[in-house]
Amino acid sequence: AGIAAARPGGEIVYSTCTLSQNQNLSVVEQAVHFAQEKHGIQLQVVSLKPLVRKFRNTFHFAPELHLGEMVVPHLAANFGPIYLCKLKRLP
Repeated sequence: AGIAAARPGGEIVYSTCTLSQNQNLSVVEQAVHFAQEKHGIQLQVVSLKPLVRKFRNTFHFAPELHLGEMVVPHLAANFGPIYLCKLKRLP
């Protein structure tokens, strides 16, 4: 619903508090596929590298993910997990 409601050029953020691939990467992959196949909506993954650079001393990020970024649990920081993926609806 969020993807269809976004105007061309609009951005959608998908976020979870789980390490589950099924609830993170798989959901994003399926949403991108469904938007294209069923609604003809093209989406582009927006890089979150600026966010990672800004907070790399505060949070521990998972190694390269092909979609989004993952803050991994870290006991000393008492924080995580958080998965984030930002998508932009193309015109």
